[in-house]
Amino acid sequence: MNKRLPGYMTVAAGFVPLACKMPYMFRAWRQSPLDRFDWIFGALFLAAAGIAWSRLRERREKPDGVALAALLPSLALFLLALRVDNHALGIIGAVAFSWSAAWLAWGWRSACCIFPAYGILMLMCTSSRYWLGYFFSIFRLDGLAIKAILTVLFAGWLGLSLLRERRVRRESFFFCLALLLVLMTVWQAGTLQRRSAAFVPEFHSVNFSGYLGRSLEPTADDRRFFGGSRLRKFFYAADSGIVNVLALTCGDDVHQIHPAGHCLRTSGWRIISERLTEAEIGGRKLEVSEIVASNPGTTLLVWVWYSCRSFSTGSFLGFRRIWSADTQWHTYQISTPLFTSEEEGRARLGEFLNAAAQNRAN
Repeated sequence: MNKRLPGYMTVAAGFVPLACKMPYMFRAWRQSPLDRFDWIFGALFLAAAGIAWSRLRERREKPDGVALAALLPSLALFLLALRVDNHALGIIGAVAFSWSAAWLAWGWRSACCIFPAYGILMLMCTSSRYWLGYFFSIFRLDGLAIKAILTVLFAGWLGLSLLRERRVRRESFFFCLALLLVLMTVWQAGTLQRRSAAFVPEFHSVNFSGYLGRSLEPTADDRRFFGGSRLRKFFYAADSGIVNVLALTCGDDVHQIHPAGHCLRTSGWRIISERLTEAEIGGRKLEVSEIVASNPGTTLLVWVWYSCRSFSTGSFLGFRRIWSADTQWHTYQISTPLFTSEEEGRARLGEFLNAAAQNRAN
């Protein structure tokens, strides 16, 4: 029996979790405009692994049981993602598992050598284009551009590693990785906890407080995009301007509820800014996600929030973290065109929601 065969089998087995996610990823590449190019990063991974193959063979060592310290948590993350029905988390766990399997089979030197290639593979994760653009919105770059930059950095790292081996201690490597995760968690922890009192306005009355409105028929694309959720659309006009409303009563499939920025990008809008902020409605604070988006000839100010019986939040991550099919959730997206300034748009949306709150109270 070839002594190297168990190592090859271990590496191959490491890709089983990722293979389980491939049907979903194929659907996402085919159906989602934001994900349609993500297969390229899988192809680049294969190319990078092929280029690195000879060096991997040279640096191959005996099996390293220490790799179980990464392999088992990666598997746990993958299984947890199945439990909470989070595809992106599952893909991240699957890629980490496959790299850990290579470490287990071929030792730390090989794992260090091929790590940048797995970094490129991680960019294949669905929705990563949107979330990279969201988290690094300060740079005003599309998530695909950020992924291209990361690919170049990983490729450069891999090239340097192949040309000249630099020994990295496992302890130092995982300390840096843990520090990065802690910093990202601290950075986002505040947004996950941002909540306000529940605000679930009703839009059954199309005429109220000086606003003249009409109900709009959802399009076929609306129904396809939001699936089993109950969708209502309204158009309102007043002396102060116009407001569009999209109100969803969420169904039992959380994958049919998307971040508003994702929906806008999919529809061809360019996101200028996206942030969490507060609006004052009826003397109380309402947490909303505020988006400024544009396409040729039009700029929109959009407020989005998610409400259940207990509270509201503007954070999609906060909503997604605690979503449960047993709890009825509502999603609201209101928008108005900008003609002069963002402050003008904020005043118009605030006035509209205060009128809607007063109408509900009456």
